[in-house]
Amino acid sequence: MTEAKKSKVIFGDAWPDEVVGYVAEYLDHNDLHALEATCRCFQRHTRDGGYWRQSVVKAVTFPRPPHTTCNIQDWKAFACANHLMVGNKTDSISLLHAVAGYSSVDREKEESADNTLHPSLCFREMVKYKDPGVREFANDRSLFDYTIQRLVCGCSMGQCYWSSEPSRDPNSDEFIDYIVRGSCILKGLQIVPYRASWQLGQPTYAPRQVSLSILSTADAVVYTSPRYDIKNAMELQCFELPQCVFLQDLAWRVRFSLHGKHQYQLEDDEQEGDADIPEDSRQYYCCMSFIGLNGVLH
Repeated sequence: MTEAKKSKVIFGDAWPDEVVGYVAEYLDHNDLHALEATCRCFQRHTRDGGYWRQSVVKAVTFPRPPHTTCNIQDWKAFACANHLMVGNKTDSISLLHAVAGYSSVDREKEESADNTLHPSLCFREMVKYKDPGVREFANDRSLFDYTIQRLVCGCSMGQCYWSSEPSRDPNSDEFIDYIVRGSCILKGLQIVPYRASWQLGQPTYAPRQVSLSILSTADAVVYTSPRYDIKNAMELQCFELPQCVFLQDLAWRVRFSLHGKHQYQLEDDEQEGDADIPEDSRQYYCCMSFIGLNGVLH
């Protein structure tokens, strides 16, 4: 053993446990790996989570019902998974597996909430043709998007978006509940509102805001995110949670709450263009093309 290596090992092992604990509080993820490699007492403390648990609870929220314990067995593996995800060093997938419930639907068969689990064909085509070299062939953006939705996708017949029931209240809320693929670390939300290019005026039916909740049972909310403002446009809108959140139980549900509504339709089409449209003639809708939840399985 060289003198340099010998002194390094002796220095690390010479620290009292209390000193190692104080030092570990100020170390980032990579520094903890370095300390683990040079200090034997670090190994003793990591057998029950120790310093790895101490480091990750600063960066991740662990919601759970009362009298429920956290089920993480390997805190080092959990800390590494979170570190890779936050540093964008691993693929982040949509963690939503299936729809578990919803507040309302206008046409069950054509406008099911299941349609929000994957980006619709029309949205994928719109993204593809945003390239300037391709879009130069489409002088009229409105006509171009109408062509995609009407001829390429056919989404005027449904199957690629969810629509709420009509409401006369623009401040009314909707929600969709999802089942996730497994226990996971949540990082952020993805939202694509739906624009009906095949309707007069090509209206977009976005909610005004969105928030995320985790439900351990049908009525027990264990976590709620802040509300995020939604632009009334058919484009991918991404929002990061204030802290990553660990969803530990596959039976828990994730609820996307859709607050308020931007757009309405008229009960009587002949009223279109009238200067004064009665409030009770307006029917407000919320329509979503895609809803996603970013993170990693763990």
